[in-house]
Amino acid sequence: MICGEPGVKRVVYTITDCIGINVFKTDSTDLDEIEKQITEEDDTSMFDIRLQLKIPSIEQMKG
Repeated sequence: MICGEPGVKRVVYTITDCIGINVFKTDSTDLDEIEKQITEEDDTSMFDIRLQLKIPSIEQMKG
C-alpha cells in the first residue's frame, strides 16, 4: 500500500495488468462537495478532472 500526504503526485509502472484504487475519507455525502475536497485544479494540465481537453480543438476554434 502507498500512503501519501495531500497534494502528492504518484506514478506507478507495472509490467502486468494492475488495478489501482484510491480511498479518501470524507463525512460529506454530496458528490460535488466530495469532488471539490479531493481534487485540485492544475492550470498546466491539458485535461480537466473528467479527462476532457481544456484547450479547444482546432475545429472548435475555426467555427
